[in-house]
Formats: sequence, structure tokens, C-alpha cells
Amino acid sequence: MKVGKVIKIKAVEVNRLLFLIGVLWLPVLLLSCSDENDEQRIDEEQKEGIRVDFGNEVGYTPEDLKNWPHALFVFENKECVEVQESSDNASLFVSSVGDRMVALAYESKENLSWGSMASGVPLSSYHLSVKDVNEDIPQVWMGQMTVVAKEGNTLSLKPVTSVMKVDFVHAPEAFESLSFVLPGMANRVRVYSGELESVGNLSADKEIRVTKQESGKETVVFPMSDSGRWNLACKLALKNGKTVEKTLLIPAGIKTGQALEMSVDFANYEVDGTCRLIYRYTVYGMSKWTSHTVDIPLKEEAPVKEENRYYKVSVLQKDGTWKEVDVHYALCSDAPGHHGSIWNDWNNSKRLRDTMSFVNFTHDFDAPVKIRVQKKKSFGSVKIRPSMYGITPVNVGDNTIEFTLPQWEKRKVSVEFDGDRFYNLMILPNRPDPDRPDPDNLPAGMKYYGPGEHNPERITLKEGETLYIDEGAVVYGKVAVSGSHVTITGRGILSGAKLAHTGETYAHGALLIETNANRLSNRGYFTISGITVVDSPNWTLSVYNTDHVMIDNINILCWILNGDGIDLCSVTDATIQDCFIRTYDDCITLKVNSLSMTATRDIRIKNNLIWADYARGIVIGPESGTNTRAGISDCTIEDCVIMEYPTNLLETSSSKLNCDGAGLSISQYPSGGATSGTIENITFQNIVIDNISQKGRPMVIWQKANQDHALIKNVTYRNIQILDEADRCQASGIYTNGNTISGLVFDKVTYNGTTIHQSGKWMVDKPENVDIIHQ
Repeated sequence: MKVGKVIKIKAVEVNRLLFLIGVLWLPVLLLSCSDENDEQRIDEEQKEGIRVDFGNEVGYTPEDLKNWPHALFVFENKECVEVQESSDNASLFVSSVGDRMVALAYESKENLSWGSMASGVPLSSYHLSVKDVNEDIPQVWMGQMTVVAKEGNTLSLKPVTSVMKVDFVHAPEAFESLSFVLPGMANRVRVYSGELESVGNLSADKEIRVTKQESGKETVVFPMSDSGRWNLACKLALKNGKTVEKTLLIPAGIKTGQALEMSVDFANYEVDGTCRLIYRYTVYGMSKWTSHTVDIPLKEEAPVKEENRYYKVSVLQKDGTWKEVDVHYALCSDAPGHHGSIWNDWNNSKRLRDTMSFVNFTHDFDAPVKIRVQKKKSFGSVKIRPSMYGITPVNVGDNTIEFTLPQWEKRKVSVEFDGDRFYNLMILPNRPDPDRPDPDNLPAGMKYYGPGEHNPERITLKEGETLYIDEGAVVYGKVAVSGSHVTITGRGILSGAKLAHTGETYAHGALLIETNANRLSNRGYFTISGITVVDSPNWTLSVYNTDHVMIDNINILCWILNGDGIDLCSVTDATIQDCFIRTYDDCITLKVNSLSMTATRDIRIKNNLIWADYARGIVIGPESGTNTRAGISDCTIEDCVIMEYPTNLLETSSSKLNCDGAGLSISQYPSGGATSGTIENITFQNIVIDNISQKGRPMVIWQKANQDHALIKNVTYRNIQILDEADRCQASGIYTNGNTISGLVFDKVTYNGTTIHQSGKWMVDKPENVDIIHQ
């Protein structure tokens, strides 16, 4: 930290200790001043018998500090024994002996007032106050020292006040002024302790207004009486009479000796009608700034969007206000009621679709986040799931509830009124992206889509390229990845709604995101994160023959009948984490299919919310290679919640049960040839299956018949909880159909708290073909 003038005092008298206090600014390299200092030192010794040594200067000190008025107080046992005031530092002489000495220098006496300037009064009487915080305040510097009657005493003056600079960058003709308010300013500093306080009617918020012509203006401010977080309320005025107000949360109050800057940058004004407000601060002379920014729209707002017809959602801000967030629609399939008809609904009258809603705002999540949801129609009951999060909504009237997201890890939830999971509301928030690019200075190889709607239809990403979909953007189109080291990221929405949704028995539309469509070898390092993907005409995210894959914190919503969520086909070293996936068909599936016949292995699936409306939640298989080619191995599925899973098991006949539909499924049938490749070293652990709404099956291991002894080995289910309050679950089971399963372990797998094989919700078709251990 840079400090003020250091004074060294040497005493030569025995009976009385005489002090000379002076503060000078001597640049280290300004050698021409040394002769003058020597003459002054000799002069002072002749006057008072005192030799004064001035130390080297370090840091920022106002050039004329030595010429400011000075005051010096000497205390003994917390009693003031002497007060001196002078017009500058050179005129100040003190002769009393004490145990504490305090010196103050002030730029002028204007707008300042002293408490007592006499010795012998109570300690609380000694203070320096600002008369009016909204008038000009002079700079004040202060030094405190414990007096020691020996050679080498030192006193340092440091700033009490701070200086705020306001400037405007690229200010347009339309801009007129910036006004802002600094709340809770201190107006008094105690002399003895240096403590700051706000007193009586003098305490006030400080209002500052700077016109465009005054760019670069500096204003002196006293520190704040409270060092905690506060709201910086700003108003920008335009020449057409329009004003725009914005509040910026600042986590720390203004402290003593800070350099403060307020900057308004209009670089994007002509592009999108916004400016950027930047508030930053540091201690005097330091180069490491702490910054806070907010973008402010200045031009006319876009037309108001049509309100969601089901829900209104608001988020409580840190300043205590509620901010309404956009509520989006997403189609889903009411499979339990319409599955028999849905296969031939290619005219897509939407009769067999339902409409859920979702929000995906950003928030820093440095504390719990409070949400308010208003349902446009009356309701009786409401639940927030996953149920194990323990989030309890509170009815606050007017068809409105409030609840709190307790932490980042429990931010993605489903809000369900009267048990309706097909018109539900998904809360899918995110943190702001710390790596968000500057739209005006994009790195090479980045394809950027900013706020608003975009219709590229097809986006191709080649070697090393990045697709960035920014918050507030909706991009309609297909993405094809044709190289390695490709990234898709942002906080926006990728939608397939405007692509053709065609088919016969199965969907024939485009795969919405497809990597390595030509099935080339030696592809790798694909990353997708942060975005929400809706309404694919087919599989949503299809990854072929690609190694080193990271799928992190994405959301997928897909209604189409064979619209898988994520398909990994012949992939090595992949992670799928922190995602929400709701699809009609499989949510996550690992395959070795006829288009990609190398191994799928080293896969990690963790911390995901899985919602399958018809087929399977997480399925290992269901295309498992062949016995002469690689299979699927070394996969861990952990810390996931299965929020809904297959509803196709509407009967309990053996023909219906002997299939691969389940929340957690291992499905082994070959991808060409007679026998599947081996599935081995699979672990499911720390998973909750959370109260399905229709009949379905939590877990299944299924092997297709007539495979000539296909093999599944070394599979562990550990700490799996099946929650079924309404008794809707079908029995979990194992169906070898004449094949072999070895090394199968069930460790703490329970149905409503009872060990699964003792619950009555368990069956094995051919126990002699299964090497099974229950723990």
C-alpha cells in the first residue's frame, strides 16, 4: 500500500521533549531539493534544539499536502494535553510530552468543522466532521503514533477520504448526464481512535451528478459508515428527456483511502442501444482493481413479449425487489394417455402433445435464491421435486407460491400443481458465464449469437471452432460437428422447432446436434455446456466415434417419439454431468451400433436429473456391438435422480415385463450378428428414483433371447433408493432369456426402505443363469 509522508524526530533536550511535525512530498529522484532540506534542518536545530530527519517518500501523496492546514493533538492516558493548529506543516511546533500523538491535514476548512480544539475536555469531544456530505468535501489525511521519548519516532499520514473519478467513453450526442447516489456516508472521524461514524442530521446519502462535458471529474467522498454490501442507484439522462435507472449491487462499502472510478462505456450504443456501467475501486496507488459492471439499455425497448399463458415467475433480487423472468414453452408427450395413437401423428396437430414451461435465468447463487410462481389458474396442491431436496412451497395468495432454492446444487426443480407433470414448470437457472466473450472482440474460430432470435438452419463447426449462444438468444437450427476440439457453450437456447418434424413409424427429422456424422476415426475433445436444447426432430445430441467428451450443465427437452436425449456411440472417456434431460424416448443411452462398431468405455454419468416420458431413463445398451467386436465397459452412473420413467408397462403379464423399459436399464441385444458384445464393469450408485406418476419399472437387466450365451459381468447397484408413495411401481427384474450374468451385486438397494429382493417388487426369470449377491 502507498502511504503518506514519514517524519522522523530525534530529541536532544533532557527536561522537555519538543516535537516538530511536518509533512513533505519529496520525490525520490528530485535531488535538487536536498540542499534546501539541509538548510531547513539546520534552521530548526538552531530554533528549538531539534534535528528532523525526513524519510524517503513511498506512494501517492498530494503535491501540496505540506501546505495544507494541519492540526496536532497530544494525548496522555486518553486525555488531551495539547492541541496545535497551523496553516501548514512547517509552522507546527509541539512541546508537550504524551503517549499518543495524532496529526490531521486537510485541503481546506470549507465544509469541515472541529469538535473541541482545547485541551482537557472529554475524549469524545475531539472529532472532525463534514457539515454537509452533499457539498464539496476537502481531502483529509490523518496520522496516529504512540509517542516514545527516544530517537527514531515516526508518524505516517494516510488518507481518510477517498476520491471518485467519473468518466464517459464514446459518449453519443444523445447522452446528457449521469446521476448516482452513495448511501450511508460517514460524516465524522474521531481524532483519538480514527473511527468513522454517522451523526445526527448530518448523515445523508451523497448525490453526485456529472454531465457529459464534465467527464473525468473527481469528487472527494467520506467513507461509508457501513462496510457491507450496498446498492448503487444510477440514473442516465438523455437529451430527449428520457431517463434510464439501474441499480448495481456492490458487495463492499467505500472504505478509507480508496481510489474509486465510475465509467460509462457507450461502445455498443449504436449496435444494440446499450451502454455499460463500470464501478471499480482500489486502495490508493494500487493497480489491482475490483470491478462490477452492468449493461443498461438506452434506446426504445423491444415490444413486450406475449406472457406465458400458464405461469408468471419472478426472482427475488439482492436489493429486495422481485424481477420477472421469461417463461418459455416446451412440448412434451403425454405418453401414458396417447402412446397407442402417437406413432402416426405426423400431421402433428399437437392433439397428442402437452405443453410444459421452463425458465432459465442467471444468478450468482452465492446465497439461497427465492422464487415466486403465479399459476394463471387456481390449484389445490403443489409439490417441488426432486422430493429429497426438501423444498416446501408457501402459498402467498392470488394463486401464487414462493419457495427457496437452497443452493446451486439444488437449483433445478420441477414445480407440479395438482400432480400434473405434463403442464409442469421447470426451474433451470444458471450462473453467469465468467468466460462470456466480448461480442465486439470475438476470438478467432468463434460463431457468436447474441440476444434475440436467429434462424441459421444449419451451423457447421470445424476443427477448433466454438459456437457461443449467449443469454437471451434463441437459435433455430441444426449443429453439425465435423472436427476435433469443438465447443458449444453459452447461456441461451438451441431449438429445433423450425426444422421439419417428419416420419412414418419413426421420426425421420434431423439429428439436432451431431458430432462426426461421417463416422471418421481420430475425432476427440468435444465439449458442450451451459445451454438449453429443445424440440429436436430426432435424437437430440448424437456423439459418434469421438473421444474425450464433456457434456456439462445442459438441459434437454424433447417430445418426439424416438427423440433420445444423449446418445454416445463408440465413445471413450466421456462425462455427462449436472444436466436435466426430459425426453419421450431414452434420456441417456450408451451404444455400440452398426454405424460405430468400436468400444464404448470409460463413461461417467453423474449428478443428473432424468425424466423419461415413455422409454428408458439411463440405458446401457441397447445396441451392444457383437461378440466379434467391442462391447460396452467401465461405466459409472452416480448421484442421479430419476424423476419419471417408463409408463409403457400398463399390464403385468410376463410378455409386458420381459422387455428393457425401466428407469435404470441394461439392455443387451446385438448390433448386427447373432450375439452382443460383452457389457462389463458397470456401477450404479447413490441414485434416487423419485415417485413416478404412472406404472413403470425402476430397474431392469434384460438380455435378448437366442444370442448363444451373451455375457454381462461385474455389475454393481449400490445405495439405490426407490421411492413409491402411491404404490405405482412395477417389479424390478432380471431377464436373461437363456444368457449369462456373472458378478452381479446389489448393495443397499431398497424399495420404500425395504431391501429390494424382500419387497415383493422383484423377480428373476432364470436364477440359475445369474451369479447374484444381495447385501
